[in-house]
Amino acid sequence: MKFDRDSSLIADIFDEHNQAVKYIVEMVIQTVKGNDRKIVICGQTLSDYLQCALMYIIKTNN
Repeated sequence: MKFDRDSSLIADIFDEHNQAVKYIVEMVIQTVKGNDRKIVICGQTLSDYLQCALMYIIKTNN
């Protein structure tokens, strides 16, 4: 799953803090973990927003 927040198609409407975005990421994490697979989350959001990074670290390690 990838979001190109610099894309002219979504740049003016994308918000990584939107609850729907967080929900989708959490669903992906649960699905991957439920299938006993590893997950790697990367991107600018994790560099820019410590709160998001910590939330994803906690979700992927529980």
